[in-house]
Amino acid sequence: MSDDRRRSPLSDILAACLIIWPPLWVLDPFHLIQSRLTIEQFAVLELGLCLVWAAVTRLPAAHMGIVACAAAAAAAILCGWLFIRFPALTLSMYDGGNETLVLSLLLMLACFIAGWFLAGRALTGLVALFLVYGLLTLHFPSALFALGGGARTFLTYMTFGSDAIIGQTLIVVTVTVSCFVLFGRAFLIADGAGAINNVALLLGGRNPVAPVKTAVLASGMFGTVSGNATSNVLTVGSVTIPLMMRYGVRPATAGGIEAVASTGGQLMPPMMGTAAFMMAELTGISYAEIALAALIPALLFYFVLLVEAHRIGKAVATTAPNDMPAIDRKAAFVSLGLFALVLLAVSVLLFWYAYSPEWTAVLGVLLCAAVTAPRLWTSLSWAALRREIGDMAEILVPLVVTASIVGVMLAVINTTGLGVMLAFLLEQIGGKGLFLSLLVAAAASYLLGLSLSTAAVYVISATLVAPGLVALGVPVLAAHLFVLYMAMLSMISPPVAFACLATCGLTGASFSATCREALRFSVLIFWIPFIFIYNPGLLLIGSSWQIVVALATAAAAAVTASAALAKNRAMLTEGLAYALLSVLLVWPALPDITRISLALLVALWFSPIARGFRDRGLSRKAS
Repeated sequence: MSDDRRRSPLSDILAACLIIWPPLWVLDPFHLIQSRLTIEQFAVLELGLCLVWAAVTRLPAAHMGIVACAAAAAAAILCGWLFIRFPALTLSMYDGGNETLVLSLLLMLACFIAGWFLAGRALTGLVALFLVYGLLTLHFPSALFALGGGARTFLTYMTFGSDAIIGQTLIVVTVTVSCFVLFGRAFLIADGAGAINNVALLLGGRNPVAPVKTAVLASGMFGTVSGNATSNVLTVGSVTIPLMMRYGVRPATAGGIEAVASTGGQLMPPMMGTAAFMMAELTGISYAEIALAALIPALLFYFVLLVEAHRIGKAVATTAPNDMPAIDRKAAFVSLGLFALVLLAVSVLLFWYAYSPEWTAVLGVLLCAAVTAPRLWTSLSWAALRREIGDMAEILVPLVVTASIVGVMLAVINTTGLGVMLAFLLEQIGGKGLFLSLLVAAAASYLLGLSLSTAAVYVISATLVAPGLVALGVPVLAAHLFVLYMAMLSMISPPVAFACLATCGLTGASFSATCREALRFSVLIFWIPFIFIYNPGLLLIGSSWQIVVALATAAAAAVTASAALAKNRAMLTEGLAYALLSVLLVWPALPDITRISLALLVALWFSPIARGFRDRGLSRKAS
């Protein structure tokens, strides 16, 4: 373990507490906890555990000893005081008392320090700039500044407001996201990832593009239970990347392909990424409705990648396809079937019976434990359990700290009216055309993503950009999924590109080369959010006929767009024809019957029978 990630008995105890606390709150036997504590007190306690864990494990080795102990003790005392006094403090938040002000400043300082180490310097610096902007508006007030009372009230609100540090963002992460992190790790411990990889290897086939398709299929299937791109890369990529490299795929190309495929897991139901849970809170739309709306775009994402895998795989794979690992087909599908039943049960509870997402996740953990209890009883050692607990803390703590400092930014945006001003500006741009506004919104979300994580980018874009799109007539769900999709692509966009960075450790390739290959492989998926804005049937908005037309034409457009990219300069005319056909297929102004007819023609043209006729014709010409 590196110096900045030390683990000790104390850190293990803290990790176990912060992992056990959320499911205890959700299950709450006999209603013993929620009848005595508010949900904000629960969130404060979870945040305190995370801050103490960060002080124990993240301070540089040279600062261990007195400094680390003092930081941990200070965080524990601060959050303990807030935990005990929170109900009284919220009642006196606007009284200008010294206690609320001092506690607010101390908690902000603790969260900013933890954010510097855990959430990234870029995000922490950006939030600090927002805080400075909010303070400046006190001295240069505008008509939109909504919070009176001066600097004391403003700074107190940064901690105690409903959209501040101890606000809805922190509550969503500590309650819902924590339970889904636990479910994802339980699925992994139960060897669900191994079952997915084995079936993906079988489905990929034994043709020259098999390893690339296997990477896409495995990442898509694992994305159903893990909405974390980095986790997907390290779990699935440990199998698919060596397989691609064994087939002659260059390390940078293999890493780029896996990074893109793993990134889509944040959009794949039923277990989407952190940003999706924040979307439910920000929009008031249920998570189940969001997940259903995201289903077709997620499937389209992986369909596009499979089409691109077929095109690119022929060029990058050089080794004969006789090196596939030997896998017992029956055992692989039986193993996957058990985990599929777990996912089916979770999905039924979430979508059919409308259980809360956190309840569903906790029940999913119990089902995973039941499926693999006999094996785990004999194979899971104490050392392995400690390692798993530590790994879960490594995932969860940065999310909680990020949520806390993002709360400061949301509080500034909402109290100063900055979001209203930017929404008005975007609406003015929209007067020149919706497409131009979408380009501006996409560029804003994408540029923010160049230095921030997906969840952070989404929260900023959802408060600054999405309202402007809604004002232009875009449905709320479509607008938020648009900015979420663009935020998601930050995982493969330099200079941060966390997914690409994770693959570099598995391939040994340079970061810049991996990012370049990832962008080359993902060029078509950047257009999917534009397509579902103009074709809302892809989000299950509209009649059954509209949904079928949108799905069929989008799939056909993916095939023709990939064919256009495959053409070289000698076949420029054919490539341009395919590109034009792609646009016509998704152009909403064309009659539905025309678009569906074009989609059927594309299906016939690219069918194996038609390809066989074309190949025989080319052979006769060559002879």
